Amino acid sequence: MAVVFWSLSIPLSRSLTEKLGSFHTAGLACLIGGSLPVLYYLAVHRSQFRTLLKFSPKYLWICGSTFILYLVSLYIAIGMAATRQQIVEVGLINYLWPTFILVFSIPILKYRATPWLALGIMISLSGIVMADASMNKEDFSLQNLTDNIGNNFLPYFFALVAAITWSIYSNFASLYAGLSSKLTIPLFLFASGIVLEILSFSFHEKAAWDMTTSIELLVLAVFPCVLAYIFWDMAMRKGNVILVTSFSYLTPLFSVIATGIYLGVTLVTGVWIACALVIAGAVICNFSMKKKA
Repeated sequence: MAVVFWSLSIPLSRSLTEKLGSFHTAGLACLIGGSLPVLYYLAVHRSQFRTLLKFSPKYLWICGSTFILYLVSLYIAIGMAATRQQIVEVGLINYLWPTFILVFSIPILKYRATPWLALGIMISLSGIVMADASMNKEDFSLQNLTDNIGNNFLPYFFALVAAITWSIYSNFASLYAGLSSKLTIPLFLFASGIVLEILSFSFHEKAAWDMTTSIELLVLAVFPCVLAYIFWDMAMRKGNVILVTSFSYLTPLFSVIATGIYLGVTLVTGVWIACALVIAGAVICNFSMKKKA
């Protein structure tokens, strides 16, 4: 469900950032998404707030800081991208996070990998690149990517930071599963929203509101924001990390399909070939890693 909900974030964000700005869109979505569960627990389950007293400082520092740094870095990268082509490339770099989760699970969660892992990662990443290139109809190439990085380095740097910090958060969320509570994600989202709103104020973003904007923002806050992150946190804490991460390779693929449907873009043959590549790579990744005895 987290993967499905995240697939809605790109088309909704593209529509909202044109009216509200990148940081303001993300900040409001995080503030609303973080506030709704808190208000619910205040009204129905106030006992949940007692769990805040049991939070481990280690959990708050590692998981809290990496969660906030991930969201802030991602939207800085999007906000600093100068062209549509750079936004596509920043997205591709950010989609390295499933790969980094698998890599960091080796030292953090003590998994061991077989040589098949490299093949699975390469196949999945090739499918992701093909999906984005097919949908955006851009002349994507490594040479163009290298030239763009040389001309505007910072958005690519922050996209890479976002991918790494999210993979670190996901692994430690699994490792420290017993130290979190149902209020963990809402509080992290709210803190992220405050930082993003400060950035929005610093960049002097201006907002243009209408009814469609309000509805899109509410949907973004509820589904791709709070519910997706809560469900992902539950999956990483209670599920098989490798299987969950293998499924996460479908995130960019579903995002491309959702973007095509929402924005009225035709899904070309290359997208469906990319589907097969991503799924094949995910299956190989899942069977290439095992828990150490």
